[in-house]
Amino acid sequence: MLINAGLFQICWFLAVVLQSNWMWWAVVLMLAHALIYVAGNLRALRAVVFVAILGIVLDTGLRWSGTYLFPGQELDIGAWMLPLWLYGLWLAFALTIPISLSWLAQRRVLWVVSCGVIGPVSYLAGRKLGAIDYPDVTIAVQAVQWSGLAWITQDFLDVTVRDNDSDANSDVAQG
Repeated sequence: MLINAGLFQICWFLAVVLQSNWMWWAVVLMLAHALIYVAGNLRALRAVVFVAILGIVLDTGLRWSGTYLFPGQELDIGAWMLPLWLYGLWLAFALTIPISLSWLAQRRVLWVVSCGVIGPVSYLAGRKLGAIDYPDVTIAVQAVQWSGLAWITQDFLDVTVRDNDSDANSDVAQG
């Protein structure tokens, strides 16, 4: 659990602070760790894919609307796209859910409120560090977005978490 959380922090730092492609090495390590941790649990893997795609779609919508601006990407041909580091960051976040955030995902209200607060705070930190820019009102949009993401995925995650717990319990019973 600590490996997963630590790797996510490394990903966040490399992505947001340095906007470095080295972040992808940490994402690959997170993916390898997650595959070992949730091996055979297709629901957990589906949850990871679902959350990563949903987060990317939501952020892409904010990018297309002109709400999100990424310094240095204004004149690029792909200026309507998210920067690569944000795709990786969504995948990294999704990889924390069945492992280091599974305890939180089991508690619907705490999960939704936490996502609604911590998600926007993460973007605010990215804004302060110059990785992203957006109008102040976007913080409220982000809170709704993150809370909605948590609410939509919680039932799926609840099943995933129970499956992980039951897999562990069956291993103990068999061992």
